[in-house]
Amino acid sequence: GSLPTDMAALIQLEEFDIGYNLFSGSLPKNLGNWTSLLWFDATLNFLTGSLPPTFGEWTDLEAFYAPDNELTGSLPESIGQWSNIRYFSVEYTLISGSIPQSVVNWTQLEEAYFGEGIQNDTESPLCGIGVSPQPTNCTSDALCSCCNNCSLPDYSA
Repeated sequence: GSLPTDMAALIQLEEFDIGYNLFSGSLPKNLGNWTSLLWFDATLNFLTGSLPPTFGEWTDLEAFYAPDNELTGSLPESIGQWSNIRYFSVEYTLISGSIPQSVVNWTQLEEAYFGEGIQNDTESPLCGIGVSPQPTNCTSDALCSCCNNCSLPDYSA
């Protein structure tokens, strides 16, 4: 079944996990009311439509997982407000377009998986970070120019 819109009343909700269920339909835009949300997991459902721009209101969010769904559209610029985001995945969806420039605010990011339809090029603020897909012509120097001289995570261990 679909997600009930009255779930938005749970404004103190910190963790939302409906992963590996059979939910369908679009993500209600009023879920942006969950301003205390830290963790969102909707992995492997049948969710459709685009990510609502209101999800940018989740300014404390640390993890967003929505892979293996039928989501479409582009990533909203408002997700750049997720300054605490560490894990992000929309792999195996129909989301397309470019990574929003606002994700330069994702200074805590450890892993991100965007999927085939999303472009990550040398103009991306995530250029060179541990993201998938990686651009073929991106270097750590490009990362520093994208991220105002931020440093690369050490993956050598």
